[in-house]
This record gives sequence, C-alpha cells and structure tokens, in this order.
Amino acid sequence: MGMQKNDIKEIRIKIPDKFAKILKNERIPKVMDGVGGIIPQVFSFHHITVTGTSEFNDYETFGDDEHGTFGFRQETTLSTNDIGSTLLTWRKGFGGEERVEIDIEGSLASNGVLGVNIQIRFYEGATEGTTELEDSRVFQAVIPPNQTSNFNIHLANDEDDWVTVRGSIGNRKI
Repeated sequence: MGMQKNDIKEIRIKIPDKFAKILKNERIPKVMDGVGGIIPQVFSFHHITVTGTSEFNDYETFGDDEHGTFGFRQETTLSTNDIGSTLLTWRKGFGGEERVEIDIEGSLASNGVLGVNIQIRFYEGATEGTTELEDSRVFQAVIPPNQTSNFNIHLANDEDDWVTVRGSIGNRKI
C-alpha cells in the first residue's frame, strides 16, 4: 500500500536550544485526527513578557507626601503543552507603611492564546509588612499569539494613600 493523500511523511519543528536537549529523547505524543488516522500532537513555544510600573503616593499629615515609581519585569517561556505557570510574583513596599503585591498566572491554549489571571493587592498600615488590605483587584485577560495586552489599575484607601499599577503582557510565538 502506497502513500495516501493524508499520510504524513515528515514533520519538522524548530525548538529553542534549551528545550531541544530536554526533548531529544522524549516521544512526541500522538492524537487521533478524527478520520481514523494518527498524527503527532504538535505544540508551540511562546515568549511571555510581563513589564510595568507601580506608582505610589504616601499621604503625610505633617510634611510633604512621599511619591515614588518602581518598575517590574519578568520573562518566561511557555509551551502549549504546559499546564500553566506563574508569570510574575512581585512585592514592593514604600514609605515605610505601604505595599503592593502583584501575582500573575497564565497558561497557553492549544492555539497559542494566553489566558492570564491577575491579582493586585494594596496594603497600608503601620509598616510595609502590614496585613491591612486596603484595596484589591482580580481580573483576567486573553492575549492572542504575537499580541500585547495592557492594564492600568488604581488602588487606594480613604486617606489619600494609593498605588497605580500600569503593565503589559506580551505573548510572542517563537
């Protein structure tokens, strides 16, 4: 029996060097193609970049308010074969009594679309280590391959203390 119309002769996948060593001796899983054939399950790698700033204002009853801006950046490589990953865990204190915490989790769908869950928490109290949560936001984003999504979140208490978190998440197929 010769080659059929839908037979696969060869599949070549370009894999980043650091993953090629890991995958060299691994078997590529196979899935049914829906018409009785078996095809290799191909996955893709994506470079995920999370960048941004946190701008703080610490209100002072006596003297000038304190103001500061701090950057964050994290890069990760994900595969459509992964179950998900932490994209960013970032903590920053300011003014001796404020803190912001940012946690971003993400996973790639088989089509390369990145789904993320973003949690941002603002604390204010007697020290930067306070457990007094003043404000928080939890939200999701969906980022197609080779696209970037931006966010701008303002969190505050009722005493003119605040933080504004501006960020972007990029999903670049490699």
